[in-house]
Amino acid sequence: MCRRRAGRPQLVVDLRSVTFIDCGGLAALCRARRRALSRGGSLRLVVDDPRVLRILRLTHLSRAFEVRDSLPATSAMTMKGLSQPFPVAQSAG
Repeated sequence: MCRRRAGRPQLVVDLRSVTFIDCGGLAALCRARRRALSRGGSLRLVVDDPRVLRILRLTHLSRAFEVRDSLPATSAMTMKGLSQPFPVAQSAG
């Protein structure tokens, strides 16, 4: 989910269905965070799997990201009204 406040991207990445993340996934999150910050925005993570939380803690990325265990109420309400705000890439296979 992405919202903009006066040109500042406010990103929320829902990782609740993720049970494993490797260095490639962590690098992608770090790049997205850096791009959002460079535009005056933010990137928040929604994580509830203890294994993913452990990786974030071990890599000290839990300090770099705002990590929550559920979506903010306003985000969930906004998403209910939209079928899909952005195109979702389908895996080939």
